[in-house]
Amino acid sequence: MIPDISEKKHIVLECDSNSFAVASALYTYMLVQHKKVSLVGKVEKKFAFLPWYEALRTNKPASADLCIDTKEIDAHALFLYFEQESIKVNAKMATALYCAYFMKYKHFTSPACNGMVFAALSQIINYGAAYKSVQNALLNQEPLKLFRLRAYLFKEMLLTNNAKVASVYFDEFMLEKSGATQEDVFALLEEFLSIAHVQEVHLLKRDENNKKVTILKDENIEK
Repeated sequence: MIPDISEKKHIVLECDSNSFAVASALYTYMLVQHKKVSLVGKVEKKFAFLPWYEALRTNKPASADLCIDTKEIDAHALFLYFEQESIKVNAKMATALYCAYFMKYKHFTSPACNGMVFAALSQIINYGAAYKSVQNALLNQEPLKLFRLRAYLFKEMLLTNNAKVASVYFDEFMLEKSGATQEDVFALLEEFLSIAHVQEVHLLKRDENNKKVTILKDENIEK
């Protein structure tokens, strides 16, 4: 799960917005182990409520002798590792872990969210996770640009194959008018799977002549 850090002098945790919660939990753990550690990556402002957001940097320090890509670390596996190794989970680690679960299991609506997951969450909350802060930050403080983008995408969506397939079109004009990015489009894509009967979502980008140019991403998630 985690490489041996006993002899390492300076550890780098690489992360992005999707993996920052895992990185935050690991960062706290490594500080407790009296290790010099750096967080490297670009993370959205909405995750500023998590511990160590202010410690993020964009450049990798030259003195690092171990680099861990936290995008490759599963939140549930990390929690089980802490438990199996009898590693004490403090409140900061618990809050970060709860956030990682919240994202991984799509606000706990994912079909993969089973009894084992909820049992782990119960323990994480007992460890002091600020779960209400996580929910408030990720559910109740959505930026205006996403509401605007969502309106454009729903307007341009087409349903085919007895409403089982949703084709979602966007272009640069939508991004410019909404203030959103292509990454924001990707983030919203799974929402279309909540539409009745929809089983597949295809994201397509149009060029300046309003023609379909490419399929950028597909989703096919069992509901």
